[in-house]
Amino acid sequence: MTIPEPPRAGPVAEEIPLEFLHLDAAIAAVNKPPGMVVHPAKGNWKGTLAGALKWHLQRAGDDGAGLSTAGGPTRPGIVHRLDKDTSGCLLEARTDAGVGRLKAAFEQGLIDKTYLVLVQGQAPAQARLEGPYGRSETDPRKYTTRVRAARRAALSYERVWEGEGLSGLKVKLETGRTHQIRVQLSEAGLPVLGDRLY
Repeated sequence: MTIPEPPRAGPVAEEIPLEFLHLDAAIAAVNKPPGMVVHPAKGNWKGTLAGALKWHLQRAGDDGAGLSTAGGPTRPGIVHRLDKDTSGCLLEARTDAGVGRLKAAFEQGLIDKTYLVLVQGQAPAQARLEGPYGRSETDPRKYTTRVRAARRAALSYERVWEGEGLSGLKVKLETGRTHQIRVQLSEAGLPVLGDRLY
């Protein structure tokens, strides 16, 4: 068996337009567009948010990558993610100390994350969904609540709009699992509009 060498180089700087919501010496806040992968990984080495950030920060006359290296070479300064097709605000730490502070703030619930989601179906006015969470045994690309697992996933939502067989939801995550909103809403009979996987 040959074990591949882990990546040592950071993301390649790429000239990709970004909308900065905030930028200072400690943090970059970016409005991530849909269709963009956050950090380089198998199958997505180019066109990432991390690569675009590196280009913009170097262009601004920064001292180098412009992001913390504490997240590892392919995830510089990145402590949270959004799915490829999800848009929204992402925070990236620009110092190693900032990575620790951002991680602690997420773990302690000091950062309020709210998602606006359009789903198929008539959603109740409000609800809370909680259950086990893990990889699907039948499709390794998917996650599910229909497994025996110690890991839990929880979210709550409030319906803010309804009409024509659709509901607009304001979702708050209590846990941050991969694909969590899409999985839990789909398995509750409210699939996210436009989601091809669930």
